[in-house]
Amino acid sequence: MNQDFNGEVRRFCSAVVKEKLRTAIKRRRQLRGLPDVHPEFKNPNEKCELNEEEIQRKRVRRERNRVAAEKCRQKRKEKEVTVQQEYETQESINKELKQTIKDLEEEKKMLARILQNHPDCKLRP
Repeated sequence: MNQDFNGEVRRFCSAVVKEKLRTAIKRRRQLRGLPDVHPEFKNPNEKCELNEEEIQRKRVRRERNRVAAEKCRQKRKEKEVTVQQEYETQESINKELKQTIKDLEEEKKMLARILQNHPDCKLRP
């Protein structure tokens, strides 16, 4: 029930907006001294007949679109794979660098202990 009401409100608002636009366009054309326009709109639900040439063009256009869409999907998949590989490479490098930092910090601590335990050294802090 509520959806039906909302649909009616939308249609009404749409009709009001269209009418206001028509009025504004008509007034603007009158101010500029242009003749009034009476466009004829076809029913969008009405199917129009296509000749063989138009049917062929439509078929070719759809086929080109299908090929282009497939190419786009394939390209996107390849890019995903490349990005994933790059991510894994960077993760591996990051892990190695963190391990190197850890090893160097341990070495630094060990060297600092050796330095503190060396009584004759003049380089102590």
